[in-house]
Amino acid sequence: MPDPKAIPTWSAKQVGIAPAGAAAALPIDYRSMFTSDMFATMSDTCCRTIFFPPGHGVRLPLDFELDGPFAKRIRNFVANRNTLLFNGADRSV
Repeated sequence: MPDPKAIPTWSAKQVGIAPAGAAAALPIDYRSMFTSDMFATMSDTCCRTIFFPPGHGVRLPLDFELDGPFAKRIRNFVANRNTLLFNGADRSV
């Protein structure tokens, strides 16, 4: 029987569940997020952060009209003290 007072230690082993690979978002996923009711609600509130991982640049929708409703949501999002956090850079951004 193991000692109940022993301090457990962790060691890396190749058993159990392997870590998942990077999630792959499609361009439609980003467009759907910016056009969703959830993002509209988030753009009217404060203190939220949306994280964009490295390699996202080719997937971001860059064809919204500058004075259209979705571009206004993005401006409102940032104006209400929210953050768009871009981690890493690539040539497409």
